[in-house]
Amino acid sequence: MNEGFSTVVASGQGNAAQLLRAVAEQLKVPLTTIARETELAGRAGGVAFPDTDTATSLATQHTLASIAVQSDIALRLVDGYLLGLNIAEGQQALDFEPVSLAALMTDTAQELHALARQHEVQLEVQLSGKFAPVMAHAQGVRMALLSLGYGLVEASGACGNTRLSLAVHRTSRGVTAGLYGAFEALGAAEWRRAITQIGLSQRPMPGLAATTGAGLFVAETLFAAMSTGLRVGRFRKQSGLAATFQASQQLRLV
Repeated sequence: MNEGFSTVVASGQGNAAQLLRAVAEQLKVPLTTIARETELAGRAGGVAFPDTDTATSLATQHTLASIAVQSDIALRLVDGYLLGLNIAEGQQALDFEPVSLAALMTDTAQELHALARQHEVQLEVQLSGKFAPVMAHAQGVRMALLSLGYGLVEASGACGNTRLSLAVHRTSRGVTAGLYGAFEALGAAEWRRAITQIGLSQRPMPGLAATTGAGLFVAETLFAAMSTGLRVGRFRKQSGLAATFQASQQLRLV
């Protein structure tokens, strides 16, 4: 590839990134409005229509709740994408601090509860022992785990899986935090291929679920920006995606 063409390609990629950033920022306003208004409508008992029976009212409440959850997810994914982009471009300081993965995973399960209920997926937090805090970017890890959860809860529902484990456990590489389920088609080769297809294909992981993979893409973007990355892993005969961290030497538990 000649130098001139390489410059054009690099310029085009940079322009695409800036365009995505601008679109993401623009989307935050309507998404925030939708999330707020649907939540308020739900609290007020929904929208009142003349001659509306109980079944219709319940259906309206269900629809409002679903819209509120989905708009909140979209807003958080936008925030996560922008954070990953800012870290990668050096616009956000990558400040590391002691982080409790067990606490973050428990919080993630609570945040995912509404979405899991919609997809009829049971969440199980599994903490295999006690762990020293790890040195990590707290906000980045929190948003990455939540984005990963969005992607795998939706995938679980689409695949007919009813259980999803949110686990923190030790591996030979360090302390690992991951989400695992009955994803028989999930393998390392498929994940590597999917990373190159996310954003280019409507179904980057057809063997996993008929989803766009937005949550998985944002999670990978964040973990990659923090030099951690996602990998396919196994936990108690389940397959999933996980990231591994090193325990803080100063705060290691005895």
